[in-house]
Amino acid sequence: MSMRMNPNPDFKMYVRGYDPRAVLPHNETVHRIATCTDEVQLASMSRQRREALELIQSTTGLAGMGLQLDMWIDSNTNISYAGIHLTFVQELETELKLADHLLDFGVFPYTSHTAIKIPS
Repeated sequence: MSMRMNPNPDFKMYVRGYDPRAVLPHNETVHRIATCTDEVQLASMSRQRREALELIQSTTGLAGMGLQLDMWIDSNTNISYAGIHLTFVQELETELKLADHLLDFGVFPYTSHTAIKIPS
């Protein structure tokens, strides 16, 4: 959570839309909780995952990245499409920038029951 999000009145109104009694902690508290959670997660990572993260950092210069797999169907033609997006945050000198790259895109080879065809 951004340090600036918590004091934002629009964000408070958004949260209170779910529960009018909601009270948000101070933004420094939220930041400390997020930092502590990050430290705990890093400490609990297996050696293999830590090595994978180090490999990502050394090859891409990024602290981390996410892959998003999307699938949708054109209801007019019943053609299914699949795409893979790579998303990461670049730390520039003055700001953070969200970057999203389309790694692959294609027609899914099945015309019906696409969810069943996805290997788990």
